Amino acid sequence: MVYKERFESVLQASLLKHYKVVVISEDLPNVKEKIELIKRSIAITNRVGEILVDKRPDCVLMSHGIYSTWAPIFQLLDEGNIDILMEIQH
Repeated sequence: MVYKERFESVLQASLLKHYKVVVISEDLPNVKEKIELIKRSIAITNRVGEILVDKRPDCVLMSHGIYSTWAPIFQLLDEGNIDILMEIQH
């Protein structure tokens, strides 16, 4: 699976949330390793989104809220006009 630059904002948002900072800098602990792990996660969720769009389901049910690295799935489903349902428990 290949990381696509189109999801750069997802990578940045994931890093900001992980490190609880407002600016990503190279001196953060293990930042290079984290970048590679997050890119891999984004590549995986992008591929899942592509498969779902190809299968054209009526809708996709997600079990709860969204993590930043799941954004590719949501973007691809939205672009493919596939409904997304989320189970929200109170």
